[in-house]
Amino acid sequence: MEKKRSVSEQKRQAILDAAKEAFIDQGFAATSMDTVAKLAEVSKRTVYNHFPSKEDLFTAIVMELIGYFSQSMTMTFMPEVPVREQLKAIAQAKVATMLNDDLLQISRLVLSETIRAPEKMSALMDKAQEGDNLFGQWLSEAHAHGVLKVDDLCYAGGQFASLIKGAVFWPVVVLGQPKPSQKQQVLIVDRTVDMFLAYYGE
Repeated sequence: MEKKRSVSEQKRQAILDAAKEAFIDQGFAATSMDTVAKLAEVSKRTVYNHFPSKEDLFTAIVMELIGYFSQSMTMTFMPEVPVREQLKAIAQAKVATMLNDDLLQISRLVLSETIRAPEKMSALMDKAQEGDNLFGQWLSEAHAHGVLKVDDLCYAGGQFASLIKGAVFWPVVVLGQPKPSQKQQVLIVDRTVDMFLAYYGE
């Protein structure tokens, strides 16, 4: 059974939800803490009690999304399952994650803030790599079991992620292209796995 949230926790979540809505609708610069308080139906003092600044609030939203999707990307290497099948499942999960509407919208905001204030966003960018670190652990186990030959886990993990991001994520976030269709997603997953195994497969 899910633990019941305290009143303070409920207010904190209401503030996060309101801020996410405001940032997406108005952008970071145009959003005020007054607006967030009004949307969350709490006092401005309550907003500041939870988040000392708008930057802290924005960071909390990004971290919440990263945490949620990091959990959804949990990977466990399974020696009894063909490596191609496991890679396809991982690629499919990455594609689904990257095409989540909230993630796409917040990513556009993060990108714009990174351009405006790169030093403030560097820590968030490091945190966003956690999903790739999980894949690195999976690669290490696959290598240890002799089903992949990976001499540089970080580089190989980055290649795999880049193959997907380059076809699924960046065109939508940066170029404003429509999301790939289900048929296109299947093709992207299949070709990503084929290319990866062509080099790293045993």
